[in-house]
Formats: sequence, structure tokens, C-alpha cells
Amino acid sequence: LQVRGRLSYFEYEEAVTELLTMKAYNPLTGKAFREGQVPQKKVVTQKMMLHFETGELLPFNKDNFMTWIREDKGLVQAVSEIDPADHNKLYKSLLIYDDRNPVYLP
Repeated sequence: LQVRGRLSYFEYEEAVTELLTMKAYNPLTGKAFREGQVPQKKVVTQKMMLHFETGELLPFNKDNFMTWIREDKGLVQAVSEIDPADHNKLYKSLLIYDDRNPVYLP
């Protein structure tokens, strides 16, 4: 876990197989005469959130994050203005939420 708190954050790499369309061309005419799907493996980094109190796991994105912080009205308003592609601002918002909502173990 890279961030520990009420909402914890972690990343892991996963091998994913994608199908790519490949074409075969006639060298004399330059036109495609055959097309097929070729599997290609790719490593993708998955960004996840863990809700400490419930144990629920969700992908770390703006919509899921907004669902879990709905009781913090000020932060919800600030996060709603963040571009969903801006991962750094979303990550910093997670840190702010965890600072405002500490978790204590018995």
C-alpha cells in the first residue's frame, strides 16, 4: 500500500493480451489482400483504492473516488473541478481526504 488511511492506494502490474489487426500486402500492387487478429501481450499498471473500513476494492478514478468521499462536501466540490485525466491532482486529493479522516486501530 503506497498510501494508508481510510482510503488506501496501491498499484500493481498486470499482463494483458490485446488483439491487434494485422494486414498482409501484395508487394506488386501494395494493396492488402489478407487481414487477421494477432494477440500481443502488454503490461498495464492498475491503480486501485481500498476502503479500509469495508475492505472494498475499486479502480482509482474520479467517479469511484467521488463516491467514497461524498460526506466531505468541500473536497467533493474541489474534486469535481479536477480533470479526470489529471492523476496527480486526484492523488493529492486522496492524501487530503486521508489527513482529514484518520483511521485508528484498537
